Amino acid sequence: ATENKQPLALLAELAAFDLPEMPSDFMFDWDENADRATPPIVTTNPTITPTASNQQGQTVRVPVEYLKQFNTAFGQLILERNAINLRLGEIQTYTGLLRKRMKHLESSNKELRQWYDQASTEGLIPTPQSELPTSIGRIPATTEFDSLEMDQYNDLHLVSQDQMETIVQLQEVTTDIEMSLQDITQSVRSLNQTTRSLQKNLNRTQMSPFADVVKRFPRLIRDLSVQFGKSVNLKIVGEHTGIDRAILDSLSDPLIHLLRNAFDHGIEDVATRLAAGKSSSGNITLEASHRGGETIITISDDGGGVKINRIRDRLQQMGLPSEEIAKISEAELLDTIFEPGFSTASSLTELSGRGVGMDVVRTNIEGIRGRIQVKTELGVGTTFTIRVPFALSIVRVMLMERAGFIFAVSVDSVKEIIRFQPDLLTADGSQISWQSQTIPLLAIEQAISFGRNHRSFELPGIPTIAQTTVLVVGEDQLYTAFYIDRFWGEKEVTLKSIDSPMPLTPGFGNSIILGDGRVVPLVDLMALACWMSVKAEFPATEQDDGSRPIVHERTQPHRILVIDDSINVRRYLAAMLEKEGYEVEQAKDGQEAVEKLVGGLVVQAAICDVEMPRLDGYGVLEALRADETFESLPIVMLTSRNSEKHRSLAMNLGASAYFSKPYTEPELLSALKSLIEVV
Repeated sequence: ATENKQPLALLAELAAFDLPEMPSDFMFDWDENADRATPPIVTTNPTITPTASNQQGQTVRVPVEYLKQFNTAFGQLILERNAINLRLGEIQTYTGLLRKRMKHLESSNKELRQWYDQASTEGLIPTPQSELPTSIGRIPATTEFDSLEMDQYNDLHLVSQDQMETIVQLQEVTTDIEMSLQDITQSVRSLNQTTRSLQKNLNRTQMSPFADVVKRFPRLIRDLSVQFGKSVNLKIVGEHTGIDRAILDSLSDPLIHLLRNAFDHGIEDVATRLAAGKSSSGNITLEASHRGGETIITISDDGGGVKINRIRDRLQQMGLPSEEIAKISEAELLDTIFEPGFSTASSLTELSGRGVGMDVVRTNIEGIRGRIQVKTELGVGTTFTIRVPFALSIVRVMLMERAGFIFAVSVDSVKEIIRFQPDLLTADGSQISWQSQTIPLLAIEQAISFGRNHRSFELPGIPTIAQTTVLVVGEDQLYTAFYIDRFWGEKEVTLKSIDSPMPLTPGFGNSIILGDGRVVPLVDLMALACWMSVKAEFPATEQDDGSRPIVHERTQPHRILVIDDSINVRRYLAAMLEKEGYEVEQAKDGQEAVEKLVGGLVVQAAICDVEMPRLDGYGVLEALRADETFESLPIVMLTSRNSEKHRSLAMNLGASAYFSKPYTEPELLSALKSLIEVV
């Protein structure tokens, strides 16, 4: 039944089932040289009968290219799912706003009817004395009734009654929309659950056991032991740990180099080991496991450990001053072994001492969004820890905002988000106390800025945390903290690489796509922190050769407050000002404008109408000029009143400029710019 099915259709059927955990003897039979035109072949283990109660023995041979296409299609599915979730959230917001405005409309209509009834009772509204239609029973058309005998209605009453009926109809439509929205929300929840199940099964489909890459390592160690006369035992733990095939292929060369390095640098000769009270045979342990959303691979040995003094001596030979070396921590010293050309070997051998290799190891690992750290203890041994993502294409991120800059950070790299408290800062404000240690505290705008005046986009919804916090990243005693203004929550997104002919700032190499199609950079904050520390010691100049990005100061856009009771006027002015690069805040009358400004809204200028409800433009001038905080705030009056009396009153109350309609946009913008520059 399956031999005529296309591979994607077959995999789609497999994805619909909740597959059990991968058993120890479960492996995919990969054949990268298989003919792409040949349909996949389903083979059955001859020792297991394929019955309904036991299907674990079956394997499927699928060309790798088909899996890559399937993975790409699934990444697109994630993008579309995020778009649906975003639009659903917007519809829910709009529905809530509709419900709120319907209540306001009902309240206004009720108040209008009360005023109408009161005015009718007091005789303020005339009632026309019209003849009754002749079709009313047997009453003659010429018969006249007193107002107490029959109600008299006018056009205002008819309009009011029609408005009430319209409101009731709108209420019914609102209820229907809410019910349909509930059904859509339930369907989207089901879609999200199905997508998560599909992703889980897709990840399992693309997994290969760790044994596929390490199965040849025991023989490698035996050959090296015979060749160099050094007895070393290799222990492999987690052979059946599933790892993404693309990641596994990229790990092959780094693992071989680290294994050779452990054999040559780590394990001592027999005489040295016996003198230290160790067994004559050295031990190397290679282990793979899953932790959270990462795959952890460790290579540890029980050798002599890395000699820190040799690293210091080597750095001094390379020209680094002794006083600078003394300031470097042990973790940072160990990290230098991954620098290009760095080696502490005293002689060249077939395994080490050539000054190449460890930098290539880190480069290959970083190419798959991984990272490597090293720990050592003199006389006890050394451990290299490799952390790689569980999957390459799908990543879970945290959306952050700082100084108007929206960026994403991998969840796996975040250690903690703590509330910012000034008493945690050191005296100079460059470090912060965290978990009984002091770590650097950086601001991302010190390294990232724009050379243009541009208003950053805002994410929809309400941020999870809307106050200044501190984001701690790093591991293995290498931690750094960053200021964060707002935290927008976590998202599961598709990863896209950034291909640029220009050199990118370290830490920037990948991006994510939000549900509305906007691109957000995925930042490696540890790499950025390292570059910022180097940049602080060697500041970039305009004469740089391009190897280090030039940073320009970003000019923050000016914010203008538009005050007008007409929503159309506000929208028109906002569009005009935003086109010129301004940020715009709006107020529907003078009272709301004063409340916003007194409440802490910071603006560089205001454009105000004269005739408004609650508080007119003159009242705004009086209220703001009476407050010393707003004495110098430029306030431009824009109104249809062009008489000298209105103009003189506004200027006497403190208006900065007075424009009457019709006006010219260039003239208004020029005056506004001049007023802001003067302030």
